[in-house]
Amino acid sequence: MTWIIPGSVALGLALGHWVLPEQMAQHLDTVTTTALYLLLFGIGIDLGRQKEVWVRLWHLGWKDG
Repeated sequence: MTWIIPGSVALGLALGHWVLPEQMAQHLDTVTTTALYLLLFGIGIDLGRQKEVWVRLWHLGWKDG
């Protein structure tokens, strides 16, 4: 599991340098931003469905600096 992140970055670097056509690279910013929004949305749904997270947050309360 530890190697997934650096492996994905290395694969992306190699594909971006040698394989990805310039026409696709122009749209990569939009694709990456959209994928990030979907990932954060999915994380929010996952956290929202976990009742234990809400119970722990409720017990912690707000803490000032």
